[in-house]
Amino acid sequence: RPSFDDSQYRPSRRGGKGFARPPMAIPFNEGGVIRASNGLPLGMRNFNLGNIRPGAGFIGETGSNKGYATFENPMFGGRALARLLNTYGSKHGIDNINDLVERYAPEGDNPRSSIENYKKFLSKKTGLGSGEKFDLSKDRSKLMQAIFEFETGKDSPFSQDDINKMIAASKTDDET
Repeated sequence: RPSFDDSQYRPSRRGGKGFARPPMAIPFNEGGVIRASNGLPLGMRNFNLGNIRPGAGFIGETGSNKGYATFENPMFGGRALARLLNTYGSKHGIDNINDLVERYAPEGDNPRSSIENYKKFLSKKTGLGSGEKFDLSKDRSKLMQAIFEFETGKDSPFSQDDINKMIAASKTDDET
């Protein structure tokens, strides 16, 4: 089981922001509970910036909220996305943005206009054409960053080092 130092995702004891990048955990003395429930996107509140559906048994998955999985901390949520992308590539042969979005955000969950917007957003953010073949070993981190941004409507809070840790941890089998 991979472990992540999640101290940067918790409020600090000194009252400062525990998460130096865009806040995921807001200290109580700064409006924590109210601001979190009213101001942060659901994916950030769930520590699931990819808005992955629950029930796959990902390591660190703690339950569900409003139809999406919840995780122990955002690194486990990011690891789940990296693992899901592994599966999409190896099991389903997905190797381009069009096919990725059609599977990840299917028409049963989203209107066609949203799906097309998602494809355009990922293409713009990654520099890959929507039908252009990608190589997950090279392109996974930029796909993950773009998915995090689209799903939350905010800049990704993760550094390249965070993403690399998520990808490395995704090679560990999930608990079943």
